[in-house]
Amino acid sequence: MNLDRQPAPALERGLWANNGSDRERFTSLLHIAYSSKKGADTLDELSGLGYKFMYDGLWGIHAACNHIHKTIVMDMYHRSTMMAPSLIHEATHAIQFSRIDKDVAKLNTADYISLHRALEADACAHQAAFSYEIKDTYPEVYQEEMKSPIMQAYVKEFEKSGDTPRAMAASFKAWYDFDRYQTAYEEEHKKDIFHICSLAKKDPNGGYFSDTFSVGDILKVCTFEGKPYVDASFLNSEAARAVSKETKKEIQTAMLDACRSAGVIPDKTVSSLPVRGAEKDNNPVRVSKVLAQIRDGSR
Repeated sequence: MNLDRQPAPALERGLWANNGSDRERFTSLLHIAYSSKKGADTLDELSGLGYKFMYDGLWGIHAACNHIHKTIVMDMYHRSTMMAPSLIHEATHAIQFSRIDKDVAKLNTADYISLHRALEADACAHQAAFSYEIKDTYPEVYQEEMKSPIMQAYVKEFEKSGDTPRAMAASFKAWYDFDRYQTAYEEEHKKDIFHICSLAKKDPNGGYFSDTFSVGDILKVCTFEGKPYVDASFLNSEAARAVSKETKKEIQTAMLDACRSAGVIPDKTVSSLPVRGAEKDNNPVRVSKVLAQIRDGSR
C-alpha cells in the first residue's frame, strides 16, 4: 500500500460535475484508488491521456469507457468504495486503446474477436490486482470482488506464488472460463461485427475486414509494468479463440451477405474460428470441401 501519493491534478480537472456532490464523490473515489500502488500507477498513466469523467445513471453496470470521445462515465447510484475497482478497469481500457494504432473496425473478424476478448480479460486482471491490494483497507470491496471467479483465480495464484504477473495471468485466463462473460461479450462482439458488415456494404472500398492484429500486437497492448504477462500460446489456443456454433454461423451469413453486396472477397478468417465444445473433424477431404464452399459463397 502507498498512502502518500496524491491524485494527478489532470484527473480532478477532468470531472464534468453537475453539482457539488459529484465533485465530493469523485474526490473520494480518487482517494480510494490512490490508496493502492496499483491504483495510483494506473490513474497516473491515465492522467496523461486527456480523459474526461462524469456521473450518470447507468443500467446494470458500474462504469463505461468511451475511447473515441475520451470519456469515462461512472454510475451515480454506486458508492465510491464499490466503484473503485470499476474505475481501474475502465482506466485500463483507456490505456489499452492509447496503445492501439490501428482502426479496429478494419480488422479481420478473427483478430477483432481475439483483440477485444484480450482487452476485457486484461482489464479484469488489472482490476483484480488493484482489489487485492486494498483488501485490508477496504475489505467490503474485496469481499464483493471475490464473488467473481476471475478474482478468485488471482488470489489463488498470488497466495501460492506471491508473484503479481503470474496472478494476473491466472486471472486473465479465468476470464475465458467464465461462461457468463463469454456469452455476454460474444453477443456484444457479434453485434459489432454485424455493424461493420453494414458499413462494408455501404463502402466497398473502405478496407473493412482487411487488416490484422497479431498475438504479438496484443501482447504489446496487454501488459503489466510495461511487459506482457500472458503467454502467446494461450492467446493462440482454441480455448481463447472459440465461439459458439450459432455465433459462427450468424457471422458467416452476415459476412457473405455484406461481401456479395459490396462485390468483395469474404473474410476467410471467419471459417478459422474454432467452435466451442465441438468435436475435431480430422477428415482433410471434408474440411477442404467446406473451406472451398465458403470461399466461393455456396455455403
